[in-house]
Amino acid sequence: MVRIDIKDKDPFANADAKPKDNISASGFIMRAIFRYFRITIIFYIIAALIYYFIFGSILGLGSI
Repeated sequence: MVRIDIKDKDPFANADAKPKDNISASGFIMRAIFRYFRITIIFYIIAALIYYFIFGSILGLGSI
């Protein structure tokens, strides 16, 4: 039978370690913008398709 290692490990042992992904504030903001912009575009396309199937045109482009 194998003995389970239950030693209490110090969770703060590596508190001084640098973060793995060290980005600037502008990089963080750009990542957030791209993430939420992509989600917005996907939901806009879904809403446009539903509108197209219900009304037969995309926001008045059928009259051109």
